[in-house]
Amino acid sequence: MVSLEQLEALDLLVWFRSGVAAATHCLCDESSITRRVRAVLKVFGLQLLRRHELELIGNAELLRLQRVVHQHARFQGQRPLRLEATHYIRGQISAPPVAGWLLGPCHHRGYGTLLSLLDERVIDAWITSD
Repeated sequence: MVSLEQLEALDLLVWFRSGVAAATHCLCDESSITRRVRAVLKVFGLQLLRRHELELIGNAELLRLQRVVHQHARFQGQRPLRLEATHYIRGQISAPPVAGWLLGPCHHRGYGTLLSLLDERVIDAWITSD
């Protein structure tokens, strides 16, 4: 089991592709993100590789199950829900921000990547204009 803060650090790092951005949303510094991510990777016996996207190497089944539990915590209001959108409609949903939701970077990353983030429960919803 890992804490909400630890898994949130990993998920935001993978989602935002930036330790600085993850730290901004977690209200901590980048070194805290690094420590939290390392703790999660150690618990689940995984490695994180930076390719085009950040990629987890190893059997991530237990991590997926942990993400299900943490997603339920977000649904119960313990953390903001995570929303991704295409850059075409970001402006329409970000001003004013949607209450109770954290809006992602809205960089076009391809449907495969965004579907994977949704399927792996890194994000909770994805709005697309297509």
